[in-house]
Amino acid sequence: MRISKKVVILGPAGTGKTTLKKIFFDMVSPLELLEKSLEPTKGVDTNMYSFFNLDFAMFDLAGQENDNWFDKEKDIFNNSNVIMCVLDINSYLKEILNFLKALITLYNEIKINDSEIIVLLHKIDLIDGLYLQHKTKAINEFLKKQNKKNFKITTHTTSIARQFFFKTYKIIANIILNISDQKTLLKSAFQNYKNDLEIILRYDIEKKYDIRALFLDLNLSKNDAIFHLKRLEKLGFAKLEENQISFRLTQRVRFFNSGFELNKKEHDINKILEMFLIFSNLTQK
Repeated sequence: MRISKKVVILGPAGTGKTTLKKIFFDMVSPLELLEKSLEPTKGVDTNMYSFFNLDFAMFDLAGQENDNWFDKEKDIFNNSNVIMCVLDINSYLKEILNFLKALITLYNEIKINDSEIIVLLHKIDLIDGLYLQHKTKAINEFLKKQNKKNFKITTHTTSIARQFFFKTYKIIANIILNISDQKTLLKSAFQNYKNDLEIILRYDIEKKYDIRALFLDLNLSKNDAIFHLKRLEKLGFAKLEENQISFRLTQRVRFFNSGFELNKKEHDINKILEMFLIFSNLTQK
């Protein structure tokens, strides 16, 4: 039996809502989106995704039209299961708190009782670490005071910059898992992704390799090698070339590996394999 859910993503103009969606839900290269600005979203941009037995619609609301979403068009939030609020952590604290207050007021007015609010404090690469801690603490204290009805609201700090990509990748993976109500996935299901991880850790970025390298280095058959590379291609980590006789890793791998290598000893390999499983089964419809 398939389940249907609704996700609404909103925030002030220019906070990076659409960029986050494109990088982590549509697998667009983070380097590409760091180097060029996207056109502002107009109205509502709706995309459908599937994840195992779940279908969910994501409504990306134009930041320039927030006055409209909070007033005349607030019905857009009806039947939402998750509201993702993306805020630029570099904005004035007062502006951030005012936006959150408006969102909580709206939440109480339209009584979205079953909806979870996820606040992403974005662009943390552009802020000093101590100041980030100060602002994050102030925001969490504000939300605690405002949340008188004790609905579910969580905050995360995110960025698409290279040093924070891995951290944000994990956060989005957990959000997808929570949307699906599958709190855990079978360990046996993601053990098959060990070779995928081995490939992106072993080989150099943007260098062309003969696929036969995988036969020797990882003891894979041709069919298995192509299978793993196609899966990495779907994740945006690899490109098969020349009728599947060669491959190269993409810049997305550089972003992923930077965070992985930074805290290598702290990582639970099974959690990383689980992330691969999650994103491999996320499909835009």
